[in-house]
Amino acid sequence: PAVLSDANAIAEVHIRAWRETYRGVMPDKVLDEMSVERGAQSWSAVIADLPAKRQVLSVALDDLGNVIGFAGAGPTRDPALTTDGEVYAINLVMQATRKGFGTRLMLAMAEGLSSNGFADAGLWVLEKNIGARWFYDSLGGSIAARHERDFGGTKLTELGYVWGNLRDLKQAGERLLAS
Repeated sequence: PAVLSDANAIAEVHIRAWRETYRGVMPDKVLDEMSVERGAQSWSAVIADLPAKRQVLSVALDDLGNVIGFAGAGPTRDPALTTDGEVYAINLVMQATRKGFGTRLMLAMAEGLSSNGFADAGLWVLEKNIGARWFYDSLGGSIAARHERDFGGTKLTELGYVWGNLRDLKQAGERLLAS
């Protein structure tokens, strides 16, 4: 689980992961204007308010204890997902991808959502994020919604992936880790 002292590292990972993943997909201005200072303030506020909002936030650490990824979840913000729980963010730096960290973070989100009384989960992903979509497909997610979202004046399509049962998401994650 994330703690207040992780806020700066989470902000750094958030910015680095977005720049590595979305450069050329969303406007450079959006990525270049991201700020660790502003991000750390936002993440500090999120961490401080987790229990009151039935939210969870977990970090992935490398062998040296450095934050290399994070994921957060809580109540669904958009009814188009048709789920009661939502994974708000899952971000890993590029060097940490395809090593099981994402799967462990998704398992932590499924467990956290389940512990907070949620039955199912969804998330939004940019349609052009093929790597993430492959990952969600491999976890048994299905596309249930789509919408346009504005990123610095550029409209991008987001897909709403859903898991109708957190137990199924957990089982799929455990199978992925075992393979």
